[in-house]
Amino acid sequence: PVHRKLVIAASDAFGLPTPADSDVLLVLMHLTRLRNGFDSPTVRFTRYELVKFLGWNQSGRSYQRLDEAFNRWASVTLFYNKAWWDRDGKSWRSKSFHILETVDLRGRNNRDDCESSFTWSPVIFQSFVSNNIRRLNLKAYFSLKLPAARQAYRFLDERFHRAANLEMELRRFACEHVGLSRNYDNAQDRRTCEPP
Repeated sequence: PVHRKLVIAASDAFGLPTPADSDVLLVLMHLTRLRNGFDSPTVRFTRYELVKFLGWNQSGRSYQRLDEAFNRWASVTLFYNKAWWDRDGKSWRSKSFHILETVDLRGRNNRDDCESSFTWSPVIFQSFVSNNIRRLNLKAYFSLKLPAARQAYRFLDERFHRAANLEMELRRFACEHVGLSRNYDNAQDRRTCEPP
């Protein structure tokens, strides 16, 4: 057996990505497909259109959340130990990389051009170019209000693409794939998954 492991290291300044940051990342992938069909790792956008696409209100807090998401994705490092699938080479690799190479946020308080941009890291962009990416129904995804439901949707969408059935111990599913805390008991897990 091969032990595969992913370690996500966050910066002290920004911390680990949150569920809202995952939503931002999905929108960035969608935007890249719309803008250039994954022909270029650099994508131009306005912060207004991203906030609108995410369904957030146009308050200053939404723009702050967006800035924080970009800072986290630019600073977090992923360490794959024999766990990165190289689709072109058809093999598992060990790789370390950031998700975003550069981010240039403009607009709101800046007086220069309001068009911002981001650039994917070479490793992640090559994965996109190799078509190592699942198409997700974003309308269905964003119709789910709870972060746990969205994460479960992403996980199950990928698994049901391969097989019609999936059997797994519930605690493992909740903690390892949906992101619920191992410190929670079943009642706390249930409360986390209930609508507010």
